[in-house]
Amino acid sequence: MTIAFRLRMGAAIMAAAIAVFCSLIYVKFEVTQRVIESARAISGVLRDTQDLLTDVVDAETGQRGFVITGEERYLEPYRAALQVLPGRLEALRAAAAGSALRIRIDRLDTLVSAKLAELAETIGVRRAQGREAASLIVMEDRGRTLMDGIRQTVAEISGEQEEQLAANHEEYSLRQERMILLTLAGGGMVVLVIFGTMVRTVQSIRRPVRLLTDGIRRIGGGDFTHPIELHGGRNELSTVASAFNHMTSLLSAEQENRRAAEMEIERSNGDLRRHAAELEARTRTIDVLARAAHRLQGCRTEEEFAEVVRCFAPQVLPSASGALYLLSNSRSVLHRVAAWGDPAGSQPEFAPTSCWGLRRGQPHHVDESDMDVVCPHIGVASGRTYRCIPLIAQGETVGLLYLENASAAAATAGAEGSTVNPQDIEVLSENIALALVNLRLRDTLRNQSIRDPLTGLFNRRYLEEAFDLDLARAARSGTPLSVLMLDVDHFKRFNDTFGHEAGDTVLKQIGRIFSVNVRRGDVACRYGGEEFTILMPGAGAAEARQRAEHIAEAVRSLALSHEGRALGPITISVGVATAPHDGSTADMLLAAADSALYAAKRNGRDRIEGAPVMAAVQAHGEKTEAAA
Repeated sequence: MTIAFRLRMGAAIMAAAIAVFCSLIYVKFEVTQRVIESARAISGVLRDTQDLLTDVVDAETGQRGFVITGEERYLEPYRAALQVLPGRLEALRAAAAGSALRIRIDRLDTLVSAKLAELAETIGVRRAQGREAASLIVMEDRGRTLMDGIRQTVAEISGEQEEQLAANHEEYSLRQERMILLTLAGGGMVVLVIFGTMVRTVQSIRRPVRLLTDGIRRIGGGDFTHPIELHGGRNELSTVASAFNHMTSLLSAEQENRRAAEMEIERSNGDLRRHAAELEARTRTIDVLARAAHRLQGCRTEEEFAEVVRCFAPQVLPSASGALYLLSNSRSVLHRVAAWGDPAGSQPEFAPTSCWGLRRGQPHHVDESDMDVVCPHIGVASGRTYRCIPLIAQGETVGLLYLENASAAAATAGAEGSTVNPQDIEVLSENIALALVNLRLRDTLRNQSIRDPLTGLFNRRYLEEAFDLDLARAARSGTPLSVLMLDVDHFKRFNDTFGHEAGDTVLKQIGRIFSVNVRRGDVACRYGGEEFTILMPGAGAAEARQRAEHIAEAVRSLALSHEGRALGPITISVGVATAPHDGSTADMLLAAADSALYAAKRNGRDRIEGAPVMAAVQAHGEKTEAAA
């Protein structure tokens, strides 16, 4: 066998080996491409499903905002979702064509359509029937069940796709290892062929073979940066070296593609985790706002109202300190009724004109003291970032929500995720304003139903309710209960002489005297006309008589005038009755006190008579009538 024959045979063997190598590389390249394409498709499905979930949640948030406020601008997320959701579903169906994922996509399509229909129904009811009817639909489980179904389906799709992604990655790694083993094995075979040929042709091929062998070893060790360089003209060994260099470039490119694919997968996973965390935080904030709104609507006093705001405001705005100010009835001063955190920048009380937000009727935000005008109620040396949000509902300004360090710049220095959402501030302030207006409206209506509009005292209706309750308490505790019946002496004279407006002036002043001279817990009422009743729980006959004398003396000291004319002396007559001595029911005590009052009238007015005296007078009257 000649050297030429051996070289041709060796060349033929090496050509076959190189062909095998090239085939393996091509197969590896195709497998890698398929894995990358699969990973991109899976990442697209994961991204589209999460975007779809975010759109549905935004649509639901917009619907709830519209239900609460009735303002069309809150429906912008809902309308935006209607525009993009069909496209996202179509993209998911296209990605799932011909796969088992298509079933879940179809189910997700059904749930999303049902959820959008439910949102549209609620919006329609809100527009047609108002907030209460729409709120009933929101509180039903149908919307929450659909939302839970959507979240569960998205979670199932994400889980399946992540499992598929992991399986593809594992399969790709296994094939990569096999291809490397095959490459190394083929390289070994080529080395053996070259070594056999080199033994016969040492002088002609020793150095090229050594260089070629060194290059193959570098490739086997993963070094693709140094190509194989052979000198001595064009021959079979140089062809082999060129093939190896080409293989090296392909392997290097494949390695770069693999690293890029892994980085893309990691970035996608990070995006998914971040979106999930943001969605969870937003859901928690919406839940806190809803619970706060329910508690605010259930408050009966402004003290309870302030406590609810103090409890929930730090949960909605965890990175901000703040305070709630309520406008006084005179509308001349704002009082701080609740505070959280350390809102040291604002004064406890100040006039409405000291706040730029109240002056302009819109929020006033100061990031740095030299960028905008600072409200006069803020300390000069405060240097704090703050917001003043006027509380306005139904066209009425009722207070102010004051926040410190509530800007994005201030929150950046804190923990991650602590940035204040302006939408949360807006929703919280609207809920507070609306609930406060409703609370004050309820108080006004209740006062109108139980107060006499002229004197400001309780009316007869309230007396009847309070009388039965205080009688029951007195009976259980064994304590007395006294009733004063009071009448303005010669009241008709004031109306006839000075006019009804003068009479009203007398009644107002007497009502004021009753209000300031009764004990805490006593009930002063206008019984009718110029007659008044004072209910005194726990007071015996002696104490009630003493209180009546004190009140009568206060009335005598009045010196009233009307239109420049003195109204003259004003006196009252008083009848006193005490339970259980003078009666055990409200009707009995009122009748006893009324009879005592008429006895005082008969005995000369401007005096106080008790029920026993009244009984003696009645007995005397009955004897006189019998004798006649």
